[in-house]
Amino acid sequence: MPPRCQILLVVALLNSVLAAATPGFAAIGGQPNPADVQTIDACVGDAMTAKSDPGACIGAVSGPCLKSASTTAAMAQCSNREFLVWQAALNRDSARLMTRLPDDHAKQMLREVQRAFFVYELQQCTFERTAHKDAPPALVAAARCQARASARYDLWQIGRAHV
Repeated sequence: MPPRCQILLVVALLNSVLAAATPGFAAIGGQPNPADVQTIDACVGDAMTAKSDPGACIGAVSGPCLKSASTTAAMAQCSNREFLVWQAALNRDSARLMTRLPDDHAKQMLREVQRAFFVYELQQCTFERTAHKDAPPALVAAARCQARASARYDLWQIGRAHV
């Protein structure tokens, strides 16, 4: 099984196991918690209004969650919660950016950038997992990597949409 599939399988299994047991987690598996979405959207909106760095919003969901997480699974779940928010935002903002591009050539270039990002994310997050020798902390590292990579790419897209 390719490494990306292994990561996604582990994350999906972890999400399904913890979804029922974790208070505040989205009611629909694989969907972000509306309160988490509101936290990130408000943070990014405030940063854009203040013309400050929206990158400071990365960790707005997982940071407070990690303070009360006492197990490796709970720590991974904190990053997974944030990942779900940024992944949904990434999909939403990608569609918005695509509608603002002037022609088919620019749209094709964006699709190529997206493909390159996904390859980069796969390689970077696979490295994070293997650097921890697939030990339990590897799940936390891989989940944190996916959340941060998705957030950074989404913020890049938001910046392009406002140019």
